[in-house]
Amino acid sequence: MSFATASMVTLAQMFYKEIPLEMMLDSYINAMKISWIVVFICILLIAPALHKVALKLSSTKNS
Repeated sequence: MSFATASMVTLAQMFYKEIPLEMMLDSYINAMKISWIVVFICILLIAPALHKVALKLSSTKNS
């Protein structure tokens, strides 16, 4: 999940910044070295809190 998320964000930024195709692979690899780690940590920290909020919202909606 974190790899897919980091990949989508990295590719979107690369296209937005109009990085030439010749530099695309090297830029992608270098960006993924950092972005995957950041996204992985964010998912570990944020997902439990979001899960709790979702449970509260769904229980409130059903009651």
